[in-house]
Amino acid sequence: MICDAQDAVAGIGNGSTILVGGFGMAGMPTTLVDQGAGDLTIVSNNAGNGDNGLAVLLAAGRMAKVVCSFPRQTDSYVFDGLYRAGKVLLEVVPQGNLSERIRAAGAARREPGVPQNGPQLRAGDGGVHPRGCSGRTAGRSR
Repeated sequence: MICDAQDAVAGIGNGSTILVGGFGMAGMPTTLVDQGAGDLTIVSNNAGNGDNGLAVLLAAGRMAKVVCSFPRQTDSYVFDGLYRAGKVLLEVVPQGNLSERIRAAGAARREPGVPQNGPQLRAGDGGVHPRGCSGRTAGRSR
């Protein structure tokens, strides 16, 4: 069970690929900014705005690659500077293709060993218990 944004990003490690939704200022990954993982590949509509959201990750040197359909706009100066300096990679994908790649990846990819109904703990009694928000089990699942 994911109880808050910090829980959602806690397991993101260096080198991860992260999908960030939204257009422009929508969907800014502020909790990911605070989380600390680096060498990230970010899949998003754009490559950041001004000094917010993705631009913060870029400026901190935590993004290795951006996969997006719209990398440049009037206030994407953080991305522009890093890209021109060769410090971040860019893969431009037309918006329709990008959304289909995301859909296809979500439909086909199932991590081995991860239950479809969320994270769980195997208990010493042989049962499987859903993880609760405080780290304790939240009841017995059958």
